[in-house]
Amino acid sequence: MTTVAIGLFVFLIVLVLFQLIIMLKFCSLFWGSFEPNIEREQLPKAAVLLPLRGADPELLNTLHGLMGQDYPDYQIQIILDSENDPSRKYVEQALSESNFEHAYVHAIENRRQTCSPQCSAFYEAANRLDDSVDVVCTIDGDVIAHDTWLQELVAPMLNDSNVAITHGNRWFMPPNSGVGSMVRYLWNAAAIVPMYFLGIPWAGSFAIRHQVLKDSGLLEKWPIAVVPDAPSKKMVDDLGLKVKFVPSLIMVNRESCSLWFAHDFLKRQMMWTRTYHPNWWAVMLYAVGSTLGVVAGFALTISSAILNYWLAFGWFLGGIGIYMLALMMFLMIEELSIRRPIRRRNESTQWLSPVKFFLIPLMIPFTQAVYMSATLLAHFKKTVTWRAVTYHIKSPWDVTIIGDSPFQQDEKIQTNTSL
Repeated sequence: MTTVAIGLFVFLIVLVLFQLIIMLKFCSLFWGSFEPNIEREQLPKAAVLLPLRGADPELLNTLHGLMGQDYPDYQIQIILDSENDPSRKYVEQALSESNFEHAYVHAIENRRQTCSPQCSAFYEAANRLDDSVDVVCTIDGDVIAHDTWLQELVAPMLNDSNVAITHGNRWFMPPNSGVGSMVRYLWNAAAIVPMYFLGIPWAGSFAIRHQVLKDSGLLEKWPIAVVPDAPSKKMVDDLGLKVKFVPSLIMVNRESCSLWFAHDFLKRQMMWTRTYHPNWWAVMLYAVGSTLGVVAGFALTISSAILNYWLAFGWFLGGIGIYMLALMMFLMIEELSIRRPIRRRNESTQWLSPVKFFLIPLMIPFTQAVYMSATLLAHFKKTVTWRAVTYHIKSPWDVTIIGDSPFQQDEKIQTNTSL
């Protein structure tokens, strides 16, 4: 058993060193300047596409943020899932409270059965744009855009003509310490690091040159895709252009969720990865291997103590202890780094209470187990449900809606609960 213990110890140390290298590289992005290095008059005409299916808890703030951008020439295309979507009343309220004159509201005209409503919405809105629009941007209904959000999204394209896509990413700061909310937070904290290194964009804060959208073929893929962002990197790569992550566009989500919702959220994210990422097997093996390594470590530590194999117990305990301490240290470095652009926007970062902090060591192995479960289900399942729409996914461009009805929303739902 001592040989097994030493082997596991070495495996966990190698895993820690690998994670340390990529974590420090990622966190270094947040310790520079966040000011867009451009003149305001240089900013090109932009269009922001906002598809809505249901009213997210902070939708009114999302709308007000979009209509208050410090940007010289832009329009907002709001695409409702249906004429009677619950989001409509918030859109009408925001429009009545704002002086913004370039917001256009439509409902989806052609509900395609070969793509998600989100992709249908993007396709229809993009086809309404004329050639005077230079940059097409997308945002999610749960993202609250600060006043320079659009500037920061577009600026890298002006600084480098080879940048075709820019994007930010989400960061969760859940208001409670519920199991589901903490699982989603911990998974996301780990996931955004490989997303950066693999160049995986996020449609929640996303921009693409209008001409590249057409030249790359991405626009023509939206009517047969389930998500709009995941296929974009390869298409841009094929043109010899670049995808750039914008560190200042870490967008905070302060919603809560149940464990069931968190598991479903992870499963969806991994299903999009399985469908569109060329190295899915490597992603899946890492998810399963890292989880089994930790589970085996805990199990063998307990077993060796019961059997009085104290030398093996020392190696097992040392490996697991170092690994868990390292993950806690990495998480705190990442949290502190990501808070820099958030504080710069005068947004609160005080969410990690002592209770939540002391729960993290218990939640990390549990989150890994949930992650492995979601990954395995994503690998074997062909159907997925997202906001009450059920999809059958045979391949990246063979998607069929097998269940869909107008989105129904409980008016009594908690105001900070994710849809």
